[in-house]
This record gives sequence, structure tokens and C-alpha cells, in this order.
Amino acid sequence: MTQFSKDEEFEKAQIRKEQLELIEDVTQRKLSPNLTLPQLQLTRTSEGLIQLQKILRDYLAIPKGWPLTTIEGYDVSNIQGTNPSVSLVTFTDGQPDKSKYKIFNIKTLDTPNDYGMMKEALIRRQDHPEWGKPNLIMVDGGKGQVRAALSVWQWQTPIIGLVKNPDRIVIPLINERTKVSGTKPKIEYKIIKLDPSHPTLNILQQIRDESHRFAQKQHKKLRTKQMFE
Repeated sequence: MTQFSKDEEFEKAQIRKEQLELIEDVTQRKLSPNLTLPQLQLTRTSEGLIQLQKILRDYLAIPKGWPLTTIEGYDVSNIQGTNPSVSLVTFTDGQPDKSKYKIFNIKTLDTPNDYGMMKEALIRRQDHPEWGKPNLIMVDGGKGQVRAALSVWQWQTPIIGLVKNPDRIVIPLINERTKVSGTKPKIEYKIIKLDPSHPTLNILQQIRDESHRFAQKQHKKLRTKQMFE
């Protein structure tokens, strides 16, 4: 904690301070571990968001104070080519905010096309500024899904992907020289592989898994409804 303070990494110093206080509670007051688990989880979530902010600053040049209060996660559900949809889940301060979950039933495509479906969902999402604007978008997928998202997204929101086997963060790096010259911006990608226990990776995995779970739930509900129509 002292070293972080000397290095002016005050967010990390605060996290260490909170961890020390929790340890003192357990060792000195002998509290039940069950009472401290929520606090420990919140501390770990805070640390994951701080580390994610640093990653975004390093590769996307976002302002130092850029918040990550609202993160939206998107997942395409296309089971056996029927009832395609894209789920939107919202995490507020690193926690699921189920009141803001949405499902986009795909209207413009009747054949499997994950990139096209992602584009449609994000275009329709931007028709609803009253839902609020996210600080970060994460799509379930790699370079192709990130590229599809960037091609239609107009708001000033960073977009990243999470690709599987093993889980890695996909960050688009837009060539500013081609952007300024008026030609189509060239996009390169930074692939970041974090330790499986890294709190940032764990937050992104939770968002990905929750968007997948919600998509599956809505898909099952729709198929059940159709069976009885």
C-alpha cells in the first residue's frame, strides 16, 4: 500500500487498504467468513475494473478518468438457425443490472449470419439513447465480431471482444494516420491473454457468460411460446 502511494497509484493503494481492513476484521474480531465474502468480492471487482481502465488507457488512449460505471455485453444466439436474437446485458459498477437487460429478435436476416445480426442489434441499440449510453461495450467473439460492431457503432464508446479457447481480450487499434487522411481507417488488433485468476478477466468472463445465459433463456422462452401458438 505504501509503495503504491509513493508511485502515485492511489486506486491500487486504496484497494490494498480495504484488503488490510478486512484482514484485520477477520483476525482481530474473529468475524464469520460468510460476513466478509461480499466485501472481498466487491474489493476484487473494484480491482478488476481499475485494471481494465488501465488496459483501455494503454491501448485505446481513453482519458485517465474514463469511468466504467456501465458496461454492456452482447451475445448472438442462433440455435440450429432458428429464432436468431442478440442479447444485451448491463453491468453497473461491475455487477449485473438485470433491470436493463434487453433482447433483440433479429428481423432483417433469415439465414445464419452472426456478424450481420450483431450489426442489426447495435444499430437498433443506438435508436434508444433513453436507455443511457454505456462506457464500454464487450462482444462475445474475436476480431470479426469486433470489426462488425465498429462498422455500425456511432457513439464514442470503446468496443472490445472476448474470444474463447483460451479466453483472450481483443482490442481494436485504429490507425490514426489513415483516419485523418480520410481513407478507411486501418484496424489492427491487440490480443491480451491474462492469467485465469486475473480480476479483470473474471469480470469480462462473467459478462460474457451472463449474456450467453440470458440469450439462451430468451431463446427457450420464444420456442416454448411458438409450440403453443
